[in-house]
Amino acid sequence: MHVLTSAGADRSAAQLWFELADLLEDAGDFDGAREAYRSAAATSGLVSRRRSRRVEPANVLAGLSETQQQ
Repeated sequence: MHVLTSAGADRSAAQLWFELADLLEDAGDFDGAREAYRSAAATSGLVSRRRSRRVEPANVLAGLSETQQQ
């Protein structure tokens, strides 16, 4: 999988990720397929607007503990 990631953000690499995802689904590896679909999208330059705005709870808690220490 590292080879596909290092191939760069072009259509052929995204197509390979997509085909890998399809094969992983057929094999029953749905978590692997989901990651491959995400990699296909990322290789194409797509990002989720929802994910880019999401606040991670661990980051919020870390920020709270820093302000409490000051």
